[in-house]
Amino acid sequence: MAHLDPVEQGALQRDPVLVREALRLIVDAEGSIDRAFLVDATGIIWADYPRETGHFPATIVQHLDWFQEAVETQATTISGVFVRPVEPRHLVVNVATP
Repeated sequence: MAHLDPVEQGALQRDPVLVREALRLIVDAEGSIDRAFLVDATGIIWADYPRETGHFPATIVQHLDWFQEAVETQATTISGVFVRPVEPRHLVVNVATP
């Protein structure tokens, strides 16, 4: 599995620690990304960075338009702008890539 990127490798192994570290590298390297998370096909967030504790253990996003569109079209989908449902409450945009 050495040829896989860390997110893909961690996802295949269902290893949240490995995925969280890969997400940390992405967030730290890209100044415009505040948070990253990985969602399974059922819409459950199972790895995130930085970790959210207020609304977990596993947030379900399957009812959200951007997630449904990404699953149905199997294409990258960008959500509309919305206010985070938890602190810190600021404007966010989600990008989903199947």
